[in-house]
Amino acid sequence: MPLAMRYSRLGASMLLLALLMGSGDSHAQLLSNTQFDTDVSGWTAGAKATVEWDPLDADASLTSGSALVTNISDTAGDSTGARQCSGQPRG
Repeated sequence: MPLAMRYSRLGASMLLLALLMGSGDSHAQLLSNTQFDTDVSGWTAGAKATVEWDPLDADASLTSGSALVTNISDTAGDSTGARQCSGQPRG
């Protein structure tokens, strides 16, 4: 898979995650453990991936971390990731 396409998929995934997280006080947060402060609880690795907590994060915060997702597929082009099931609140 071309590098540009991989980054395009990553960007789209991050945008979807941001939308699902909500924007704070006025919206209920649909996903849990989105900050990865101490672990990756609530997140499940895809069929050909592992997901683990990593103490490094984008802001080099000592009180937060990140989810480290590793593709363990032996087939080129397989896409995978971490997922979380969330319910849409009824209104």
